[in-house]
Amino acid sequence: MLYAYLFTTILGGILLGTSLVAGDHHAGGGGHDAAHDVDGHQGGLNLLSLRLWTYVLAFGGATGLCLTLLGAAGVALTGVVAGAVGLTAGVAAQTVIRRALAGGQGGTVRTDELVGHSAEVLVPFGRGATGTVRLIAKNSTVDLLAICEDGEGELGAKEEVLIIGMKDGCAIVTRNPATTKQSGGT
Repeated sequence: MLYAYLFTTILGGILLGTSLVAGDHHAGGGGHDAAHDVDGHQGGLNLLSLRLWTYVLAFGGATGLCLTLLGAAGVALTGVVAGAVGLTAGVAAQTVIRRALAGGQGGTVRTDELVGHSAEVLVPFGRGATGTVRLIAKNSTVDLLAICEDGEGELGAKEEVLIIGMKDGCAIVTRNPATTKQSGGT
């Protein structure tokens, strides 16, 4: 059994290392439905998943190898424990990745999604001039070139603005009405 555990540990390690280096690339491209896991199957345990078997082989094999080398348990108990550890690792990996994809947090931020967000001025600018603003969208900090097509005076550093549109990748901003009212009343 020692050689079987050694083989599964090596094979699982190679598969795991390859998936870490290569990432999750899919042939055919296109969009991804978050209700499906990365292997393209909907919810539940997917016994045909390469991800599941990668973790079963890597972690189950390593557990069996360690228990065999230490002589800590009999052959039958070592096999049961190794299988349970591997299966637990595989199911946990599938579950964690499925939930991460379904969460919708993170990812590419499209410019049309930024309209209506507040931002902070980094590089001051006035009407007709270009400056820079910063905002947080999808757990990422985004810096954008910005122009102000209305209003009077310059937008100063750290001033809060509202993105009212996008034009050629540049944010069209105005003073944030919510902050203007608050500062005007004090």
